[in-house]
Amino acid sequence: MEEGIFKMNNCVYGSYGDYLKMRKSGVTDFTKNGKCSCCGGCCTDELALSKYEISTIKNYIKKNNIKIKRQFVPLATPVIDKTCPFLDTTGKITKCQIYDVRPLICRTFICSEPQKIYEMLKDFKKYKPVKLKEYFYPLG
Repeated sequence: MEEGIFKMNNCVYGSYGDYLKMRKSGVTDFTKNGKCSCCGGCCTDELALSKYEISTIKNYIKKNNIKIKRQFVPLATPVIDKTCPFLDTTGKITKCQIYDVRPLICRTFICSEPQKIYEMLKDFKKYKPVKLKEYFYPLG
């Protein structure tokens, strides 16, 4: 990694410190002209899923032999990886390994309008928070 440059999910920041400052100051809109930039910044390890989505994802990862993806940023102090285990950043573009069966929250979320997701989910009692790595890959 080039000195002074931090790259996460194909988004380039001046440094990891700059990225953290942006997040802490409330900058969470990484869209390009109001459309998803596919940076993967919203791809988190904990999502609200329905029982149907859980079952569909479980079957899909088994059928397609999808392995866990871990995202690590080299830091002096170890950190917990809170990114989605299905987010693949190993190629030139960021991609979702379960894109064909991705959950509703992933299909509808746009980081420029996060309140829409909260409004949508509050009406759905069938959704529960799921820690993806723990649930789909319990042995790590």
